[in-house]
Amino acid sequence: MHCLPARLTERLGDAVAAGTRAVAVRRGPVGGAAFELEAETNGRRESISAAAVVVAAPAGVAAQLFSPLVPAAAELAGIAYAPVAVVSGAYSTEHFRRPLEGFGFLVPRSERLRILGTVWNSSLFPGRAPEDQASLTSFVGGMTDPSAGSLPDEALFQTVESELRRILGVFGAPRSRFAQRWAQAIPQYNLGHAELVRKVRGAVEGVPGLFLAGSYLEGPAVGACVAAANRAAEQAAAIFRDKK
Repeated sequence: MHCLPARLTERLGDAVAAGTRAVAVRRGPVGGAAFELEAETNGRRESISAAAVVVAAPAGVAAQLFSPLVPAAAELAGIAYAPVAVVSGAYSTEHFRRPLEGFGFLVPRSERLRILGTVWNSSLFPGRAPEDQASLTSFVGGMTDPSAGSLPDEALFQTVESELRRILGVFGAPRSRFAQRWAQAIPQYNLGHAELVRKVRGAVEGVPGLFLAGSYLEGPAVGACVAAANRAAEQAAAIFRDKK
């Protein structure tokens, strides 16, 4: 997931201010640009004028950034996010009792396992592991098991590896393993979420040049996020076309 934005940044060059944090979004001066952004890079703050702004931050950050422009956006801070721990392991292919066909599995909570699901990356994409190895990525935690993400690394590894033995029949320890924790990984579409998003979007439409993108809008899947981002980008681009 890191590779795509890194490559886009590389190709776009100076058009992208990588490593810059948006601090605030305000209306621009009368007769000037529509917006003024306060940004911070390496501790140095500067003001940036903009004709259009796309806010693609997580819901809580988005609420802080543009609620001064759209008071209804303050309610975005109430969207809950599930914590998730990601555990990756590289296994010898000879340690699997059967071939890793397909791309992975999901686990219903009724199974009483801590793994939410596992993807075998090396079956999905080329070059993810040497020919004699398989790369597996497992997800643990979620709203029903939030304490899983705070387990020490060794306990997390043992939990995942023991459940993979039970599910896949893999034997032997992985050659390498890695754990990463995300305190706010997946937005939760709880009761009332759709109405909240409609309310905020309706209010944002009253501020020409301001657009939203993000996983809390139409789904956390990569495809849904890309689709929402494309729509926001097209809407922002139209602002510039209209000014020509």
